[in-house]
Amino acid sequence: MRERRLLPLLLRRARTAVYVRYVVLRRELELEPPERAAPAGVDVRELTAGEVERAYGRLRPDARASELSGRLGAGHRCFGAWSDGTLVAAVWIRFDAIWLPFSARPLPLPPGAAYAYDSYTRPDQRRRGVATFRSRVTCRRLRELGYTSAYAFVLGGDTPALRAATAAGYRPAGELRWLHLGSLGIEQSLDGEGRGTWSLRFARREPELPHGRAS
Repeated sequence: MRERRLLPLLLRRARTAVYVRYVVLRRELELEPPERAAPAGVDVRELTAGEVERAYGRLRPDARASELSGRLGAGHRCFGAWSDGTLVAAVWIRFDAIWLPFSARPLPLPPGAAYAYDSYTRPDQRRRGVATFRSRVTCRRLRELGYTSAYAFVLGGDTPALRAATAAGYRPAGELRWLHLGSLGIEQSLDGEGRGTWSLRFARREPELPHGRAS
C-alpha cells in the first residue's frame, strides 16, 4: 500500500523536474592575466549610491529599487563600465556568502574571498571585450582592498560568459548541479578534479539579504 501511495507522488514531482548546472569559477587575485588593450572609450569604476539608483536603473530597468538599496545596505558593491558617460556593463560584489537564485540559500565563502554576481553587459556592447575589461579592473580593486580570491558562477553551456570570465583570469574550479523534483532537491557538488558529494534536501527558500557588511 505504501508503494502505491508513493508512486503517484513521484510521478507528479517528475513532471515538475528542473535540472540546473553551474560552473564554479575562481580567480587568484595576485595572479594577473596577460594584459589586453582596453576597449576604446571605456572606463571602469565603482558606482556611488546615486549612480546605482539612476545609471544602473537605466541599464537594468527590471531591477527593483528596494532590492538595490538592500544590496548596498548589506555592504555589497557595484562596479561598472562606462562608455561616453553611459553605464554599459555592471557587476555586483559581495563578501559574506555566495547566493545562487536557484538554490535559494547562501553558501559560505572561504576567508579572503569575494563573490561576483549579477553581471550584465548591454547587448550592443557585447563581444567588444567590455565585460572582460570590467572584470579585470574590478579584480584589481578587490586585490587592493586586501582580498585574495574571487568566485563567480556561470550556467553550464553559457560559452560566451565562460569565455569572458576565462579571459579575465577566472578558471573552472568545479560544478554545482541541482535536480529538483517539486520541493525535493538532489544536489551534487564537484571539485576541479571531478570528485563529488551528493545531498538530498527539501527546498526551503532563505533570504538573500541581509548578510554581513563588507569591511
